[in-house]
Amino acid sequence: TNLHGQGYGGYGSYPNNAAPRPAVVSTTSASATPGPNPKRYSMRFKAKEPAQSWWLRRHVFQLRSYKFRIALFMVVLVLWIIIQQQWIIIQSATSKTVKEEQEVKGNYVHPHATENIIPSSADDGLITSDYNGSFVRPAWRCSSSNPSPSPIDKLFFVHVFKTAGSTFRVFFDNYGKKCGKGVSTIIRCSNVDAVSLNSHNPDRDWTPTCRLKKTITRVQNYIHVHDKVSRSRLQNYTDIAIGHYSVGIHKNWIDSKSKEPIAPQYLAFFREPYIKYVSGILFHNKKKRWSFEKAVEAMKSEIREYNSKGEQYNPYSRYLLTPEQKDYGVEQKDLTGKHEAVDKEMVQVLKKNLIDLHMVVGIVEHMSDSLELIQSIIDVGRDLTDDFKSILKPPSSSGSLVVNKSKLSSSEIVQALKEDDEIWTMLTEMLKHEFEIYAFASKLHKIQVKEMRKKHGDRYSLFTNSTVGNK
Repeated sequence: TNLHGQGYGGYGSYPNNAAPRPAVVSTTSASATPGPNPKRYSMRFKAKEPAQSWWLRRHVFQLRSYKFRIALFMVVLVLWIIIQQQWIIIQSATSKTVKEEQEVKGNYVHPHATENIIPSSADDGLITSDYNGSFVRPAWRCSSSNPSPSPIDKLFFVHVFKTAGSTFRVFFDNYGKKCGKGVSTIIRCSNVDAVSLNSHNPDRDWTPTCRLKKTITRVQNYIHVHDKVSRSRLQNYTDIAIGHYSVGIHKNWIDSKSKEPIAPQYLAFFREPYIKYVSGILFHNKKKRWSFEKAVEAMKSEIREYNSKGEQYNPYSRYLLTPEQKDYGVEQKDLTGKHEAVDKEMVQVLKKNLIDLHMVVGIVEHMSDSLELIQSIIDVGRDLTDDFKSILKPPSSSGSLVVNKSKLSSSEIVQALKEDDEIWTMLTEMLKHEFEIYAFASKLHKIQVKEMRKKHGDRYSLFTNSTVGNK
């Protein structure tokens, strides 16, 4: 032991392998006990060299080699070139997508200024003398001798909310199965945006919320889907597209077999505004199971709210304006702040669409004549007359196709609202755009029925007591 009583002869004599304290040597006595031997201590406590150090020394030496440095440089150069090429590819793809969207968007930012499709709100000359309301397509026959659809003719049934569209969904499903036509039901697509709709890529999904509810193929296979919608999906299977969507979805369509642009025929129904409004409110709140009195009070409350905001009720604009036209209307409101003036102009745009798209106009209150118009273009051989008549049957009768019938009477609720003069005035003001559109559509409907009767006589008359006749 040293002078401190510590041993140094064995491993671990020093706590925590710490260095030993130096021995205290007396300066007055040469025979003092010496401290630990430095050489012996260094040999005994020398740290072991890491096992990998020899590997590091070897490769550090190799790094100094000229050939190794050249090889390393070449590897780094190749990696740099690969990264640069991938970056160029990514930038090119991004630039192409942005350019495509700018091109599409550029087509609808100010289309009306160049195409002059917004007439003056005072223009009553939309129905010109050369408009005859006759239809020559698609001229389909539903017979075993000619089951195939026309290669490019497509029918677009725009389901405006609460205009008997649910009834016609059932009808066209049956029609497709019997006549070998592909029928697709589209939902939640009235707000489809112009960029996705007009994309050059047919596989691009229509956004933001379009859904393909179901498809019945031409060989009568039923495909139940709830998937996204794209132009390619519809082109492959669809001859009849029915549902909640905007006019204009036919743009850029080609027939999947002939590769030719399609020939669209649009069809839409219109309904008396008071009844249509009440029926819509009842449908949206059907889970509340309102009593008659509760329904009337709830509608009065909503009418007062509309009046306080100065808003108009016009769901037709969701369906009968193209996405480009809707974007333009929103832009004009933001730029000018004149919401009411822009709304009036967009009503004129909508009315002109009915002319330009050569739309078959159905009127719910004139259902018999409307069905004759439809039969004259999709059942030329009159093979499905009984199917058309089934639409006219009361909901409670056997074989009726009428669906979504409310337990409360819309007409009775309208009468109750009419008894309140203040509410009736507010409601009439709130629906003024709907009345303008309904009146215009009714004029077109009468012209179309008149032309059909002139061309075909009573061939497609379902009943002798037609509501329009030759008036």
